[in-house]
Amino acid sequence: MYHSLASKEYDVNWLRVGSVLSVLGSLTWLLWPSANWRVEPEPALALLTALAIWISQEVADWRGLADRDAKAHPNDVELAKRFQVTFDSDVRRFLRDQSFGSVFRSDIMDRLYLVDANWSGVEYRFEDADLDNQLSELLRLNSDFCAKMATYSGPARGSANLISVPTDEERSRDKFSDHTLAHIKELQMLADQVLEAMEKLQKTIKKKIPQSFVDATWRYE
Repeated sequence: MYHSLASKEYDVNWLRVGSVLSVLGSLTWLLWPSANWRVEPEPALALLTALAIWISQEVADWRGLADRDAKAHPNDVELAKRFQVTFDSDVRRFLRDQSFGSVFRSDIMDRLYLVDANWSGVEYRFEDADLDNQLSELLRLNSDFCAKMATYSGPARGSANLISVPTDEERSRDKFSDHTLAHIKELQMLADQVLEAMEKLQKTIKKKIPQSFVDATWRYE
């Protein structure tokens, strides 16, 4: 199914390129001077035909996008917007780059803890079954990640805004115990799983509810 849709989009893109090239070729033919510097009817007719085909394709594509957007449930659109501003680039960067072997800021984890605590009920369910299944999987993985993080980490000495998996003593000695290393490895694995599920959902949203990427009005607070 995905392959057929991708092939269809690929064909549509090539049709658009062909239409634009036809317009440019016809325009070049029209503007190319003849021996007597007169405008010939053949290139003018070719240009008008190419323009008509190009415009009709653009209108058809626009109508197709409008129909797809109109089919999206209003709750799905709003939830897609909320998803994008909650799981933003800061969250992705944290999940992708944080090694959990050193201290890190608590604000991103606080955001993930809030998702784990609050994202439940019909308000946080997509009407679209595919989106809903992917969101449910993301929330399950995030819950596992948050539970392990709460168990394995604690405040770092000297700052209320920093947390750490290794203890202060382990960091000062730069030598971690086997169970601390195991905790770090497990958190890295869980973070990768959350990131993968998040990016998968984002790609599906972009495909099914593209308007949520254009006019998103939610702001994370």
